[in-house]
Amino acid sequence: MKKWMSCILIVFSWTMNAQEEALFDNATADYNEGKYEAAAKKYEEILQNGKHSAALYFNLGNANYKLNRIAPSIYYYEKALLLDPNDPEIKNNLAFARNMTLDDVEALPQAGLTRFLGRLTGLMTFDQWAYYAIVCQPEAAGFYHQLRIPVPFASCPAFRLYTV
Repeated sequence: MKKWMSCILIVFSWTMNAQEEALFDNATADYNEGKYEAAAKKYEEILQNGKHSAALYFNLGNANYKLNRIAPSIYYYEKALLLDPNDPEIKNNLAFARNMTLDDVEALPQAGLTRFLGRLTGLMTFDQWAYYAIVCQPEAAGFYHQLRIPVPFASCPAFRLYTV
């Protein structure tokens, strides 16, 4: 029974994902035809369904920019930049949108530690940091075990697996 339920769940999620991709393609087609309002509505519908990606936020920012909605376009460009911090197109469009604002709002200067941490975390995407943490965690656990240093996570079952 559990196998059938899991199979049904997998098929259902696969079809939902295909529907989201079709809606994304339709929204992109609307955008390319100049129907920016319809494209923005379709992109927002995808967001309401719980799907998030840098491309989705980027395209939604572009649609809002074409509709001369500068503040929402900046918002969506910044969300896209959070998901993909190394994309030059997102950075470029964000700069254009910021230049279109009426008020000249300057960012507050950052302290040295904040600037350093921002540069450090911006080196990789969130997914790359997660992979890095998974790969390096066993080496760190073994290193602490060899030095016989008491660590706060020594009681964790995962730690014991790596140090056997």
